[in-house]
Amino acid sequence: MEHLQVETSTTRKLSPTESSQVPNPRKRRAMKLIGVCGLLCAAVPGFWHFSFPQEHPAPYQFTKIADTRGGVFREFHLSTSIDEQGMVLFRANLVGGGQGIFKSDGSVTTQIANTSEHFDAFRGTPAVSSNGQVVFLGSRPSGDFGYSRGTDVPGDFLYSNKDFEDLGDLVINNGGTLAFKGKKSKGRRERRQIFLGNGGRPIPVPESQNNQIGMLSLNNVGHVAFSTGSKVYVSDGKTTTLLTDGDKQYFLFYRPVINDHGMVVVQTASEPQDDWVAKHLVAIEDGKVTVLASTQGPFLDLLSSHAVNNQGQVVFSALLDGEITGIFAGPNPTTDVVIKTRDLLLGTKIIDGPVFSNRGFNDAGQIVFYARLDDGTEGIYRADPHPSSIPISSNGILTNPPASKPATSKP
Repeated sequence: MEHLQVETSTTRKLSPTESSQVPNPRKRRAMKLIGVCGLLCAAVPGFWHFSFPQEHPAPYQFTKIADTRGGVFREFHLSTSIDEQGMVLFRANLVGGGQGIFKSDGSVTTQIANTSEHFDAFRGTPAVSSNGQVVFLGSRPSGDFGYSRGTDVPGDFLYSNKDFEDLGDLVINNGGTLAFKGKKSKGRRERRQIFLGNGGRPIPVPESQNNQIGMLSLNNVGHVAFSTGSKVYVSDGKTTTLLTDGDKQYFLFYRPVINDHGMVVVQTASEPQDDWVAKHLVAIEDGKVTVLASTQGPFLDLLSSHAVNNQGQVVFSALLDGEITGIFAGPNPTTDVVIKTRDLLLGTKIIDGPVFSNRGFNDAGQIVFYARLDDGTEGIYRADPHPSSIPISSNGILTNPPASKPATSKP
């Protein structure tokens, strides 16, 4: 993976005030003339290496995965995951008390684990690979905590507090490899670090010992993408590659996601003028940065959720004027919207959400999200693209496949 050459400079974090601070429409139009031409026009030559799920708006069909109407679920953990078969993995609190880990395709819901048997609590977002392998972080009444496979709930933890003082965010790929954040030992000098493993001796990822590391992304080649705030890395556990660094244009990188072809999509920020913070969704491939969406255009804000699949298709969450939150499959908020606040969802208006996860998008173009409706119902739903929205040529091959092939190295 080619190292992007940039000039380095002092970087800083985005404060809570700056995160919500965006220019008024008049200033945005002025900034668009100055900033978008420089950002988007420079990115045009590489833009068609990437695609959004549809060239023209096509209806999505919506499926209820689970909701609070049935008397079983009381509320849902907002971050959900989906595999390649459209099976959705989620965590929920139960009406009768306690919580559980569940999977559902909308027809059949299966309980994987709950707090009335082997666990007393669950933490974070349960992870599922594209081929359906499940892993989650839970604690037991004994005080022990660790990662469990969905097929071996009462068995030994894959990694636990026997080896780590603390464990955090995790992901799993089709080979059963986990990427997770952990802190090995006590002491102020010890920081959280990323590890790779499948239940054996964990491999520490070079350059990942940093408390600022956020959500992880792991592809099926065994490459983990992560950000330390001002930098974005990809590693196979042996070699860690710096993709980009903070400079005068970009000073923050948030939640990188990676597909099997090495394409990384990440949210970043810049300050074009007047100290207004502009946010951008960018793709990094072969050392080139391509802007896919920006608050210097029609979006009031970009939220932290975005995903890329192995077709190179990208979906993301953004905020529009009027406090409208939406999931978008392209840079045009009118023609590329999947669903948004105040839309009807299965006949009832959305009043909160939709909330989309970085792990909520698969190669079939299916998107899973949370929403609260105006009748008080909360639920997890799946958007299934109409078959006509997927660009297929006469020989059955996607019309704009990824430009590069996956690497063959494994951690």
